[in-house]
Amino acid sequence: MVGRGIALVGVFGLALFALQNMEAVSVRFLLWRYDTTLVLIIVGSAALGACLVAIASVGARLRRAREVDQLAGTVHAQAERIRRLETHDRESSEQVASQLPARGTDNVKGEHA
Repeated sequence: MVGRGIALVGVFGLALFALQNMEAVSVRFLLWRYDTTLVLIIVGSAALGACLVAIASVGARLRRAREVDQLAGTVHAQAERIRRLETHDRESSEQVASQLPARGTDNVKGEHA
């Protein structure tokens, strides 16, 4: 959420900067020449930079998604293990309880026969 706010402020600042620089410019690169406004150069450079950042971050996002999938699998496996152990514990407790002798009120400590 904070990142989106920062991006919004950045876009607003870029638009304000671009609108204040409306001069015509001539761009030359090797044998190529293009006449345009400075606004298009500014906005185009920002868009190209955003695209390059997005492309550069794809690897990290894919690694993070793979790690999240692995951790979700681990959580699922551990939840299943806990369920099996609780079932086994319940069955063991019931088995031990069925093997204990029945207790009457005559064996309660503090009672006199």
